Amino acid sequence: MQPHAMLWRPLADRCARLAARSLFRRTIRARNERAVISFTFDDIDATAATAGAAILEKYGIRGTFYVAGRFLELSGRKGPFASREDCRRLAERGHEIACHTYSHVPVRRLSGQQLRADVARNSACVLGSDSVATLESFAFPYNAPTLTAKRILSQTFTSCRGGVPGINSGEIDRAFLKAVVLDDKDLAQKWIDAAVAVNGWLIFFTHDVKPCPSPHGCTPDLLEAAVALAVRSGAEVLAVREAVARVRGLPEPQPASAVAPADARCTGGAAR
Repeated sequence: MQPHAMLWRPLADRCARLAARSLFRRTIRARNERAVISFTFDDIDATAATAGAAILEKYGIRGTFYVAGRFLELSGRKGPFASREDCRRLAERGHEIACHTYSHVPVRRLSGQQLRADVARNSACVLGSDSVATLESFAFPYNAPTLTAKRILSQTFTSCRGGVPGINSGEIDRAFLKAVVLDDKDLAQKWIDAAVAVNGWLIFFTHDVKPCPSPHGCTPDLLEAAVALAVRSGAEVLAVREAVARVRGLPEPQPASAVAPADARCTGGAAR
């Protein structure tokens, strides 16, 4: 790559992200009567599907697991990813299985047609090609939206989550929800207090959940501390799918468990 291209690409990416965050908004007016908090997991790592889910269930709550189908059954630098059987069991226990694209590349690399095909492939991989169920929520890989992707994905999914820190309140852009990385107990408390103060919707995200986590993950102790703080705050703690319904003032959808059997096949790729 030429030096000028190496300098231009990060600047172009930042401009594209800024434009996508500010433009083509698909707003909903928040109507929730009290604060809402959601816990979400990206990719998903095996430890999120096991240790992470177990911590949520200990407190009687459910989370959202954004799955990138090419990682299922594989191992990467952080360790093993979840299996399709893990996804099925999570769904059966009331957790939300959501979309993180199949290929897990920045959406700017995909044309509109390629993006549609990629998320359709992910749904078929996770749910099975014959399923009438759908994945309702989406998270942008690498927190990298584009205007084209926002337009396409907001027509396909009820919500699209980024990773720009903040609280969703007032007029909420469901095509690019704000979210906060879970990396510190004191910061988690401050975010929870802020969400309660404005009656907002706070979304935490992480990746692996283990005693020595990756730079993108958290420890079980930190996750449990944050969950306990959220429950004690008086906020409703809901998966993203149910939280969207709550902030819109609609009845909560019934949790779906229509994830394809573990012996269904989808072709993976090299893990990151």
